[in-house]
Amino acid sequence: PIPWEFLRLRDKNFCSQFYDASNFKLYKGKPVVFPPYVQVSDNYFNRTWGGERRIKNIIMTMEWVPKPSEVKEYPPRDIKIPPKWRDAFDTAFRMFDQDNSGTMEVSEVAKMIRAATDAQPTEEELKGIMVEFGGGGGSTSLSRDGLLQALQSGTLRPEYRGRYTVAVSLAEAETIRRIMHMRLEKKLIDGSDMQLALRCSEAKNMIFDRSANFQNPTRYQREASWQSLRYLNCDMYFQDAQLNTLIRAMQYTPIRERV
Repeated sequence: PIPWEFLRLRDKNFCSQFYDASNFKLYKGKPVVFPPYVQVSDNYFNRTWGGERRIKNIIMTMEWVPKPSEVKEYPPRDIKIPPKWRDAFDTAFRMFDQDNSGTMEVSEVAKMIRAATDAQPTEEELKGIMVEFGGGGGSTSLSRDGLLQALQSGTLRPEYRGRYTVAVSLAEAETIRRIMHMRLEKKLIDGSDMQLALRCSEAKNMIFDRSANFQNPTRYQREASWQSLRYLNCDMYFQDAQLNTLIRAMQYTPIRERV
């Protein structure tokens, strides 16, 4: 492995040892476009290598927030449901509209969102959806058009710039973990609010260690990062919800170029 200074982690601009997963490719291969917050370490796979190579397994990943004060939400992706799927949406709407009122109450909206996005919305998220897409602050139901707008808006899958998930080598993960243990409740880098967590991809993405100030990402961003790196790892078995997240993460790469 090529050593690098731990102090570099205080600023993304200092970390040339990491690169976008969208730039990862094997010899004579084509890269796949992934979300910009998914990164790869040169010690996992060096971009200067040539010829046929057997790549390492992705075991450990590093969740990294260099400057928490600069974390900003990406603009929601405004994705339109193709006309050919509108009939399927209308059928689903009628099925979840249990009282046939033509609108959906909060409990019905929650079930519809769960079916469409594989995520269970929180009470706070549901309240925000009802206010934004229900036509007023006191709205307690959503029309068909309101629900369609909510699902297409991207607000149910928030993503943030300024926080990253990096595929690291085992040697890097071991060294970072040792530093975290040595610092205990202190800041990992003096004078910096940088946040870190080490996750094990093979243990259902469980956190192995985290800095004292670490804050979890949104569910969607965490899942999109994990499934993207599982794909790079040549994993073969994905649950339906995981596969849906992966396809969404790779949506800007034509299907024929994903293999």
